[in-house]
Amino acid sequence: MTPNTFVAMFNRDSVMMGETPSGNGVCSARGLAAVGTAMTCGGRVAGGEGRRRLLREETVEEMHRGLERARDAGMGGTVTEFSQVRN
Repeated sequence: MTPNTFVAMFNRDSVMMGETPSGNGVCSARGLAAVGTAMTCGGRVAGGEGRRRLLREETVEEMHRGLERARDAGMGGTVTEFSQVRN
């Protein structure tokens, strides 16, 4: 399968409607940035007349519970904190 065929396959409505973990997140760059901001800023993002909540406080706390320091092989061995370490 050529790269162009692969991209075209993932742009089909039938594929985008499916649930493929880590494989087909469909969103705008602004939407993705808003989720990332909410994950790091207590669940809130700036917008409109102030900050709006995208994630509940309990959700953010659960996502950041149990951080473990480890080397990230994909980042050249940089030591960072992971919330989901798998052995």
